[in-house]
Amino acid sequence: MQKKASSQVNSNSEKRKSITEPIKREVLTEAGYICANPGCRTILFELHHITYVAEGGKDTADNLIALCPNCHSRVHSKQIHRESVRAWKIMTVAINRAWTKETATSLLFLNSAPGNDLVLTGDGVVRFADLIVSGLAEVIERNDFVGEGHEPFLVTIEPYMKYKYPAAELSKRAYSVRLTTKGTLLAEAWKLGDVEGINAVLGEIDQKPSPDHTLLAE
Repeated sequence: MQKKASSQVNSNSEKRKSITEPIKREVLTEAGYICANPGCRTILFELHHITYVAEGGKDTADNLIALCPNCHSRVHSKQIHRESVRAWKIMTVAINRAWTKETATSLLFLNSAPGNDLVLTGDGVVRFADLIVSGLAEVIERNDFVGEGHEPFLVTIEPYMKYKYPAAELSKRAYSVRLTTKGTLLAEAWKLGDVEGINAVLGEIDQKPSPDHTLLAE
């Protein structure tokens, strides 16, 4: 029995070794060389088969996702549901088709940001342009903020972003950026691994699914 198990492990290992370098690069580039779990984003990664090799899953980019060793182990030990992995893949594909890695980071950042405490100059608002154009975030002009005499304004929310602006720059014109209801729904669905929730929001912003996207959503 032990020999059979060992043989099966070796067989699976051989199949994993068959993943070509171009496929590996495609999957890792797609993920931005970070873990696809939105609650992790660790810069350590392994390739995980969404449909397992034992179930007929192939060594193709649409069936592979980058996960850190810890998240990878948690998926196989069923601490992370496989449906969540499918949701992460859908978001990874959508981000690459419509936005940038920075846009994805901004979405997660705003979902964790302290509301109106995030004060930006016009240049800072530009960082969120893709989200604003997509209707996932909105800009609010801050007439209540007076920069003169204030200490440099610092916002730090790990592990996503850091902003620091001299108060004098904010005295002329300042803004807050926050997620719209749609943006909040997308961020929460992404973090929860909710495939239906993700597809519902992506459909509203005219995100046309690719064949791989449709396959994963089934």
